[in-house]
Amino acid sequence: MKKIENYWGINFPKNSLEVAALLNKNHKIILKDIKKLHFPKNGLCDENFCLSDYCIEKSNNKFVHKPFYEISRNGFVLLILTYTDPVSISVKIQFVNEFCRLEKQLSK
Repeated sequence: MKKIENYWGINFPKNSLEVAALLNKNHKIILKDIKKLHFPKNGLCDENFCLSDYCIEKSNNKFVHKPFYEISRNGFVLLILTYTDPVSISVKIQFVNEFCRLEKQLSK
């Protein structure tokens, strides 16, 4: 199982490409799943997901623009809650364990 650490014991991916790599999923599937969750007020961004693009250089020095989402910590949590693969379950367990640890600290 992959263990991810950093903020509250969890290193949250910053964009949809990192989520796809973490979960070993096709990026197109991640984009589709975010679109199911994503209801932006201005058409492109909200506080959790912001649509952007990146360039890939093809042959003959031509560039292709591909979409991706910048993702907040809360956006990642919302997205990961929709998955049931082993990595997602591991992340959810880490998140719950960290929440319980902090809860115990606060109750002292």
